[in-house]
Amino acid sequence: MASQAYNSATFEAPEYRSSVFMSAPVIRLGEFEKGFYGPVDRRGFHCVESAEELNRDWVGVIGLHWNQDAQTLKRLGVENIIRIPLFEAIPDMIQSGRADYVPLSFSKREDLTLTLGGKDYAPIPGLKFALLETRHLMVSRTHPDGERVFRALQRGLAIMRQRGTIVRAYTECGFFQPRVADWTLLNKARLEELQTRQSRRDLPSSPK
Repeated sequence: MASQAYNSATFEAPEYRSSVFMSAPVIRLGEFEKGFYGPVDRRGFHCVESAEELNRDWVGVIGLHWNQDAQTLKRLGVENIIRIPLFEAIPDMIQSGRADYVPLSFSKREDLTLTLGGKDYAPIPGLKFALLETRHLMVSRTHPDGERVFRALQRGLAIMRQRGTIVRAYTECGFFQPRVADWTLLNKARLEELQTRQSRRDLPSSPK
């Protein structure tokens, strides 16, 4: 069993499709939120008020495989983005002036700042976006105990979801950040559209 959660697209990859089980979502659609983090001393950056202004005046940098970030930002009109293969190189890109910010999940610090490459970064106040994906745990289909573990995991996740344990755990560890609850969600309309579609799919079928 893997120790991290993966987005649902991962399970469609040929190397995983027939060899692993995908659990119920531990992070539901829209729960993975990110802010636009830039150095605290980058003049003018933290005054940005819209996606249009961000794209016009500033350059972002993301990982080469951050496909969901790239797709989401493109839908918002934010395409002034550089993609690089190594996360460790992102601070160097920003501190050298080749890029200005990186979209990251919010820090658990009270002031929302975080440190990259020895330098403090802060998010643009009031702006955030949600990754339009769910995240799941992965269990091997090929291990002799894989199916038994998967069934037990599913039962446990259902109980934890009902009791609110999953949300509480992600909130207490800082991944879900209540301090940004009232910030403008730039892709709110798209998220609500997808949530409506998902709700319709989850409705029980009418008896024939």
